[in-house]
Amino acid sequence: MVKIDPYKHKEQYENWKKKTREGIPGLSTQNSDILLRYVSDMEMGLNVASNSQKGPRGFVRLNNIRSRIAWIMRKITEVYKIDDITRVTEETLHELFLDFQQQDCLKIHESHHIGNLHRGFFLCISNNLLPQYVNCG
Repeated sequence: MVKIDPYKHKEQYENWKKKTREGIPGLSTQNSDILLRYVSDMEMGLNVASNSQKGPRGFVRLNNIRSRIAWIMRKITEVYKIDDITRVTEETLHELFLDFQQQDCLKIHESHHIGNLHRGFFLCISNNLLPQYVNCG
């Protein structure tokens, strides 16, 4: 049975992959490499949570992950002037997510919902619990 994709999520994801082969615009090389590798792993179904269904993530989910994590990486660079996500401390991340909850560092049009998955990803990176992403450049 063929799945219908009226919003062209697959096409959008494939176009993004082609455009970002050399890196993601607006992100440092280190952050770009980490994000590309993480999204690629999710595309294959690697490193998913133990309580999640195993297997590759869908194109809607992949687009969601790549856009939100890239946005958070840009915010960390903008607010804290840190170009390498592996250099962020746990305290800095908690402060950033607290600011997100209080809407202190967001503009009105940027008030995205920041989920626990993304918080967990960044906390694992800061605590070196995902070493496969730390030295992927």
